[in-house]
Amino acid sequence: MVEVAYRSAIEPAPGTFGSASAAPLVLTERRGLAQVQLAAIGRADAVDRSVMAVAAAFDGKLGGALPLAPGMVMAVGDAVVLWMAPDRWLVVGPDPESGMKMEEGLRKAMAGVAVAITDQSQARAVLRVRGAAWRSLLSKGCSLDLHPRSFMPGRCASTRLAHVPALLHALPSGDGVDLYVPRSYARSFWEWLVDAAAEYGYRVEP
Repeated sequence: MVEVAYRSAIEPAPGTFGSASAAPLVLTERRGLAQVQLAAIGRADAVDRSVMAVAAAFDGKLGGALPLAPGMVMAVGDAVVLWMAPDRWLVVGPDPESGMKMEEGLRKAMAGVAVAITDQSQARAVLRVRGAAWRSLLSKGCSLDLHPRSFMPGRCASTRLAHVPALLHALPSGDGVDLYVPRSYARSFWEWLVDAAAEYGYRVEP
């Protein structure tokens, strides 16, 4: 088996910015996550049937439900499935090994179904922001309504954040968010993020 080296997209240096000993924001790069995209395919007049076929195969063989409503997130074992579009989902696992098993399981379950399965583990950087001020921080560069009544814990949304395409996943605990951004934009996005966080004070964890 070939081992894949998952290198940092930004290589943030650990440290604290601000005078408070307990910084109100904690920034972390989550490395080595498995990311597999599912996309139903077919003619425009048949895409709904393709989505239903994908959902039926997923629910029947992978031990969980595929989220079909905008912004929904479902946990399936140690993975989470994020709704990205009416015909597209991102399945996220905790490590590369689980990713290979996950992709293999998806391909077996989806045999004969009109779906594209793509490993995108190296396509996105994943940054986690935790702390009470995370919604205020992101509102500086995002047009979404991030109030908890609109963007509830455990939900996801696609938007542009500081002019960068981003997929946001609010942690179920309510105290943070995971940000999925294109790897090629990760460095410049990180620079925006730490600059915007300076107002509150932050700590970078490895």
